Order: sequence, then C-alpha cells, then structure tokens
Amino acid sequence: MKLTGLWHIYEMDMRDEDYLHMEVQAYIQIKESGSGEFQFGLVTGYIDGDWVRWGLGDRWGSRAVGLSLGRQ
Repeated sequence: MKLTGLWHIYEMDMRDEDYLHMEVQAYIQIKESGSGEFQFGLVTGYIDGDWVRWGLGDRWGSRAVGLSLGRQ
C-alpha cells in the first residue's frame, strides 16, 4: 500500500466531529520524502518520517516536528 498523498481523517478518539473539522477537513499529507503536514481542529503541524523495511514490506514512521495551536 502506498501511503504518500493526502489522507482525510474521519474520526479520532476523544475528539468529536465538530472539533475535528472545525477549520478544514482534517487531514494528514505524506510526501515521497517522508515529510508532510497535518491539521485537525485547531492543531496544525509538520512531520518528518522515514520509510523503513519492516518484515515483508515497508513501514512509515514519523514524529511530530512542529505543532501550532490555533485560536485560544
């Protein structure tokens, strides 16, 4: 399965749908380089990931690099 591209987030534990899509349709975007960005509710951030050989296929792992909280 190819994970690069724009993925919409439709549900999340501990967040209702109104919050999840408060400003935009919640999403995570992963580029070929493994970097990307995400937004849900009032949270936006940038990610830095790597493709790693895992068992029978590749696996993508990431850590949040920069976060920004929206309106207070």
